[in-house]
Amino acid sequence: MKKILSVAILTFFSVVVYAQNQESAIVYTTSNGEQVDVNHNLVQSHTFDAGKGEIILKDGISEITGDLWSSGKSNVTSIIIADCITTICKEAFLGFDSLMRITIPDSATKIEKRAFQGCTSLKIVYCKPMIPPTGGSDMFEYIAEGCKIYVPISDDDSIINAYKAKTHWKNYAYLIFEEKPANNEIWYTATEKVEPYDKSVFGATYLSNEWYSEIGRGVITFEGDVTTIGECAFQECSNLTSVTIPDSITTIGDEAFRNCPSLTSVTIPDSVKTIGNYAFASCGGLASVTIGDSVTTIGDLAFYNCRSLTSVTIGNSVTTIGNRAFWFCESLKEFKGKFAADGGRCLIMDNTIIAYAEASGTTYTIPDSVTTIGKWAFYWCSSLTSVTIPDSVTTIEYGAFEGCASLTSVTIPDSVTTIGNRAFSDCYRLKTVYCKPTTPPTGGSSMFSNNAAGRRIFVPASDDGSIINAYKANYHWSNYKNDIFEEK
Repeated sequence: MKKILSVAILTFFSVVVYAQNQESAIVYTTSNGEQVDVNHNLVQSHTFDAGKGEIILKDGISEITGDLWSSGKSNVTSIIIADCITTICKEAFLGFDSLMRITIPDSATKIEKRAFQGCTSLKIVYCKPMIPPTGGSDMFEYIAEGCKIYVPISDDDSIINAYKAKTHWKNYAYLIFEEKPANNEIWYTATEKVEPYDKSVFGATYLSNEWYSEIGRGVITFEGDVTTIGECAFQECSNLTSVTIPDSITTIGDEAFRNCPSLTSVTIPDSVKTIGNYAFASCGGLASVTIGDSVTTIGDLAFYNCRSLTSVTIGNSVTTIGNRAFWFCESLKEFKGKFAADGGRCLIMDNTIIAYAEASGTTYTIPDSVTTIGKWAFYWCSSLTSVTIPDSVTTIEYGAFEGCASLTSVTIPDSVTTIGNRAFSDCYRLKTVYCKPTTPPTGGSSMFSNNAAGRRIFVPASDDGSIINAYKANYHWSNYKNDIFEEK
């Protein structure tokens, strides 16, 4: 099973979606930067701009024939065929001896004999149909040595097996691969060519970075299997939009994709065990995250400041989730998978709430199963206006509600024995604290610092004033002695 980290699951070599409201189109590039000549009896429009040509076929035409081309075809280096073309006819691309890449759309149902014969430079074919088109004899004869025909991925290998068994396709079985990177490759999409921030952190020697401008895709190749996306590998690659990682990767290192604001999709293979600290921090384009069953560790601040992130799925093998892993994910509505609790509104590990989906609501009642409100569990959940803490809770850890700037009142139940440092600090609107324990909980420094002006802490009343006096004399509580009052 391929695991996806994405705003939308992207196939790496996607077919271009055209602005024109036309059914049939061909996009091409040339080696000399010049427009090719075409048969205008078949063409409705033909434009060429910035090194890229676009051909719109006349209504009703759903096949590409050799008659389409007049002259200049020997200069064509890449072709993308859009959907609604169903047939690539006999010898349609005969004589395209500079053609290196072609995309066959998922609408294609037939490729006739010798369709690509003699395309001696053809190195990559992206064949999109889930069902192999009917093939013709010698359709890929005399193409470049080492050409790869990429077909769609399936969990059970049924698609690639169907291609390899299909009449005429089986003649090219040794050229057919699933559309995913080899273990010595990383595939990416971008608005322009992307170079890794650090080329030495992949566990293999960097060799090359092929950029296919006509489809906005790149392939980074290494000498030997890539084993890690190391520290700062793609940090601050602002044009990077998606990455597909090979099955040989076991670690995504610290800050590997930090501050890649355009990154919307990352395909993580089952081989990955660790996602490092700040690995995807400030990737503002990520909208959903699926962390596969192979991952055991999610580092500190791994998805910090991913402000478009709405959903996170935690795999079954995860045992460690670092501090503030989802801090400032202000659009986060739901957790799924392991540790997800209370309808997906929070993550609970060993009776400790460790994270809250801030966009799931402005009021929250912590489940009765919780005994500890973990370190930074609600850290800077600025939209939270009300929280109910159950009697099951004994410990409120460091910074648990720090920065909850909309929180105006809180009741600490009598079950609580410990309140950590900065537990309610920087809750700028917090005016009222009802602290129910008759024995002051062990307090932490700055636990109520920077609350609203005039904030009051109410403690249980006693006939002899012993409870309030105990609070005012207690270490750390004594810092707030002028703010502590009996609740009466």
